[in-house]
Amino acid sequence: MSIEFVKEICKLQGIEMKIESPVKCHKCETRSLILKPSERVGYCYRCKQSWSFDEIRTINLEQFDYEKRKYSNLMTEKKGVNL
Repeated sequence: MSIEFVKEICKLQGIEMKIESPVKCHKCETRSLILKPSERVGYCYRCKQSWSFDEIRTINLEQFDYEKRKYSNLMTEKKGVNL
């Protein structure tokens, strides 16, 4: 079933389509953070925290940059042992 089909059905019935995506919560480290695009918030049903999309995006960009730097440094280190 395509997203266009779902949009059409919701439009015909006169209701707002809601898409919710579970992602990893940065506080409790579980995949329990539900992104709600219609409200532009994310809510973790496990630790009961809510964040705006801007906060979630900033935190995830920082984590991505940290991981990228960590693996980049690992790849550029010398290989072998200095004798």
